[in-house]
Amino acid sequence: MIKETMFLMGGFHVPDFFPSMGWVNVVTGFRERLRKNHKEFDDFLDEVIAEHRDKGFKGEEHIDLVDVLLQLQTNKDTEVPLSTANIKAVILSRKNPVGGSVWNRLNMPEYGVNCQGVGEPPRRRPPRVV
Repeated sequence: MIKETMFLMGGFHVPDFFPSMGWVNVVTGFRERLRKNHKEFDDFLDEVIAEHRDKGFKGEEHIDLVDVLLQLQTNKDTEVPLSTANIKAVILSRKNPVGGSVWNRLNMPEYGVNCQGVGEPPRRRPPRVV
């Protein structure tokens, strides 16, 4: 699943540069592969959330991010209600080997700072003099 995502997100796609050629993705089957991959990720995240819901919060020592988000979701005093889609988005945006590293490094170049030490400013190239 991760390899397929990296392949799909990292390749050259004609419609990214020429939007009028969006039909190329349909003809090559790329759009269908994207939909299938999205469904696999969505199902996987649904399973993770369901496992945590079934486990429930019983004051166990091991509490992770999903447990905290589920507690916030059930808390009615929050200003902004959390949906399951919000929880999935937070899980995918985290810097972890399951989801975040794939999305952050492929879609958001500014997150390249993650490869450096925490708190270090991004390295910049000196301007090129011609």
